[in-house]
Amino acid sequence: MRDFIDKHRPDIFLIQETHLGPGDSLQIPNFTTYRNDRPHAPNCSPRGGTAILLKSSLPHHHTPTPPMGTLEATSVTLTPPGGTPLLISSIYISPSISYQHINTDLEALLASAGFYFMRRF
Repeated sequence: MRDFIDKHRPDIFLIQETHLGPGDSLQIPNFTTYRNDRPHAPNCSPRGGTAILLKSSLPHHHTPTPPMGTLEATSVTLTPPGGTPLLISSIYISPSISYQHINTDLEALLASAGFYFMRRF
């Protein structure tokens, strides 16, 4: 990841399937990290999870996500001086979830912001 940062100099990373547990670290110099780890049973490997890493110099705040049953998400709101706040979320949908069951969760998440950005690379 550090090689990617050095080459492309991104301001924000949206990460899905972090596979991180409570004892795992995800720290990169000059970036602030927000993450949502999926709870996992003892003696099982962590799965799922989402994270957002953004340059520490960007004005922002962590935005709690509403309770959801089918999605995992981490959200932040960018707060540019004199600009319109922008909600950014990193969302993970397990492949075992039917898309017809995610509408309620997506609607709850979308209702919390006037603007929305989502992308998986």
